[in-house]
Amino acid sequence: MIIETPHLRLRPLTDADMEPYLAMAADPEVTRYVSPAPIPRASAEAAATHYRRQLATKGYGYWAIEVNGCASFAGIILLQDVKFTAAFTPAIEVGWLLPRDIGATATPPKAGAPRSITPSPP
Repeated sequence: MIIETPHLRLRPLTDADMEPYLAMAADPEVTRYVSPAPIPRASAEAAATHYRRQLATKGYGYWAIEVNGCASFAGIILLQDVKFTAAFTPAIEVGWLLPRDIGATATPPKAGAPRSITPSPP
């Protein structure tokens, strides 16, 4: 599934995203809230494969972020099932990982309402 707004495009990860994604996953400053240590390359590659599969099968999961006119890979945004039991579950968690050069210096772009949502081919 691809979601587009006037400013952003959320799309499945591609092979072209792998090197910037792996660099982001290896950066301890970027991953400090999601992992106690930088994510090893093999683990990040396996996660990317899982992310692609999850998006294709569930219709939601992990999307690559493109900022129109700026960056072809500006991080990851995710929707995932909450995996524990609590008063508010079942629920969906929202999260993101942004490369240091984008997350630390950029003001969040205005996403706006989606102008199109394109389902993934079967």
